[in-house]
Amino acid sequence: MPSGTYSEILAIGSYSMTRSVSQTADTAKVYGDSTSPITLTAGKAGVLTTRTDANTGVITSAAHGFNNADIVDVYDADNANGVHYGMTVSNVATNAFDVDAGAGTDLPAANANVCVAKQVLVNVAIDGDVAKLIGISSTTRGHADFHDSGNTSIRAVELQADEPDIWDTNKAGANPYTGNAITHCHASSGNTANATFQVLSLEDSTP
Repeated sequence: MPSGTYSEILAIGSYSMTRSVSQTADTAKVYGDSTSPITLTAGKAGVLTTRTDANTGVITSAAHGFNNADIVDVYDADNANGVHYGMTVSNVATNAFDVDAGAGTDLPAANANVCVAKQVLVNVAIDGDVAKLIGISSTTRGHADFHDSGNTSIRAVELQADEPDIWDTNKAGANPYTGNAITHCHASSGNTANATFQVLSLEDSTP
């Protein structure tokens, strides 16, 4: 049977604490392995020159390359956290465009530096109800929004560079992946460099 392990270690001075998880299951799934890597396209640096409200604004970005109706994630580049994801691009000009709608953190203040990235569709098949371990990672700051077949969001999470987001059944709190089966993910790089993205899932339909 497939298995998965996960460990956390905290060491302060001569003292340490360790938390280790070991699980077995029916199925191990890897999205973004060495033979089929998933690349998230580099974002474009820009400035939020107009902030109409928390989810509407105008972004100036030289030769940005976006098109009308593109779906993008807008990262607050002046802070380590903060992304308004799933925004629609409109009124495209060579060096500027409008963004509207979406969800997540409110857009930053006018004239804030931003990084804008077009979402990449990643097809997956994850049943969160029977999952024992799920991990997500990106080599740059990023964002992932997991959806069911009806395009309803199951879980959205902001990622930090090379800091995997890992959930296991032994953790306290609700399972963030429960609900309808997850069929796809919209992910992006919150950096002006491409990112390598990966999702791991260990699932047991017959516990």
